[in-house]
Amino acid sequence: MIFSEFKISGRCILCLLINFGVFRQKHSLNQIAQDSTVGLIMKAKDSGIKISEVYVDTVGMPEKYQVS
Repeated sequence: MIFSEFKISGRCILCLLINFGVFRQKHSLNQIAQDSTVGLIMKAKDSGIKISEVYVDTVGMPEKYQVS
């Protein structure tokens, strides 16, 4: 496999937002991680980056991240 261009992106989630999500909004840490992952991918696509493959070190069940 030859990469003509490789980019990486990340997102920091403040502990206050995690606390708010888990205890007040009743979101699990798995759901917060999945939402963040999907958000990063959508941001890349919206900025015009062509994505052919994504590898995710999942939190929780990997099947929830799979898209056909």
